[in-house]
Parts: sequence; structure tokens; C-alpha cells
Amino acid sequence: MAAKSDPEAICISVVAPSTLIHARYLSAKLRAQLPHAKIVVGIWGATENMAGAGERLRSSGADEVVVSLAEAVVQLAKFSVSIADEMIPGAIPDNEENRLEELARLHLADGTREEVFDRITKKLARIFEVPIALITFIDRDHQWFKSQVGLPEEIAEAQQTSRELSVCGHVIANDEILVVEDLARDRRFANNPLLKERGLRFYAGVPLRSNNLPIGSLCILDVKPRRMTEREKRLLEVIGEDVMEEIKRRDSVGPPSVLVA
Repeated sequence: MAAKSDPEAICISVVAPSTLIHARYLSAKLRAQLPHAKIVVGIWGATENMAGAGERLRSSGADEVVVSLAEAVVQLAKFSVSIADEMIPGAIPDNEENRLEELARLHLADGTREEVFDRITKKLARIFEVPIALITFIDRDHQWFKSQVGLPEEIAEAQQTSRELSVCGHVIANDEILVVEDLARDRRFANNPLLKERGLRFYAGVPLRSNNLPIGSLCILDVKPRRMTEREKRLLEVIGEDVMEEIKRRDSVGPPSVLVA
């Protein structure tokens, strides 16, 4: 029944004689049927250790665990109310000029393709089973796609978008991994016109650094919300380290071989 209605959020009520075992079973079953839905478990009149119970429920698929009706209303409203906030572009980092100089020195944001990077994005899309995988570099005004799998044809041909619309700009700003399980429920990105137009819902990206300066991002995107395990996050970081090693090798051997699209 729930799968047919395709809800944004579901509340599971745990009242006697129901138990946490039943709630975990329902959470896992609903998560399998509705991977994008938010699941709130309400444990009314709870007397046991809620920290442990909450951890077990979340491992089974629940997003939030509450113990009062008021908490449930707050959480469900947060998940279901439309976000009207304007999108938030990534901030300009303090080391902007230094990182732009490094990017210019490496000639990575020039619109040319290189086979070694294309191999990485193809592998990345297969490993994470996502429709879009990118290696991007961010200059003063643009996000350049050094390598891509799955971008719409017109964007792939242009090889760039504005920096303001890029999620990768936030990776550059914070110089750390960024995972957004649902772009449509995140106030920074919910009204980003590029993401909304393409129906993009999930993003995960890690910074690419040269001389300790964040110059780009290795990222994956999906058209449906999804979760990412700690193991998957680490795997993305490891592949990002491989890209950075390739950038170092490229810098040491001189001009790369270029693919003509």
C-alpha cells in the first residue's frame, strides 16, 4: 500500500504489544520498497535505553527515532514541507587566489579530455552504480568537466557550467568530503535550477588537491535519493586519491595525450 502511494515520509508507531523487533522489521521492509522515503519511528512511552534502540532502528532503515508526538510532528513537517529558500552558492575560500594560480599552472580547466581521467569516471559509475560520475575543476567563474559519464548532451558538449550552480563549489569551499542524501531536501540545493531541471537528488564528492590546495572534485550523482555507508565514503576518497596521484604524475611528465571528442 505504501509503495503505491509513493510517500515522502512515513511514521511507524510502536505501542504495546508491538516491540522494537517489529519496528526494525517494518523499517527494513519499507526501506527496501521505498529507498527515497523518510522513515520516522515513534516509540511512545519508551522506558528503555533509547540511544541503543535508536542506533538499531537506524541501522534497519529508519531516519529518525522519536518518543513523543510533538517530536514526530516536527520531524515529519521537516521532511514534507516544500523548501522555498533560495539556493546557496559555495563560499569563496580564503586561499582562492593561490588555488586559482595552481589550477592555471596545471592547465586542467582548459576543456580538453584525457583518457586516463575518462577511465576513472567510467569505473566510478560502475562501482557506485550511478548514472553520473564527474571529475571537475573549479576556476573563478566556472565548473569545468575534465571527465564525465552520464551528463546531458548539451552540458557535456559545453564542458562547463557556472560555478554558482555547482555543488562541487561547496566541496572546494570546505575542502572536505560532501554527501547530500537528498538534494531536494537540503536548503542549499533544493532550488538550484540546474539540479531541479535535471531531477538530480543525490550527490557525493571529494576534493582534489594539488600542493594542498583544493582545485576540483571527484563526484557522483543520482536521480534518486540514496544513503552512503562509511565504507562507500572511504572508497570514494581512495579513488579521489588515485586521481590526485595521476595529477602529480601528469605534472611531472609534461603535456598529456589529449582525446578529441
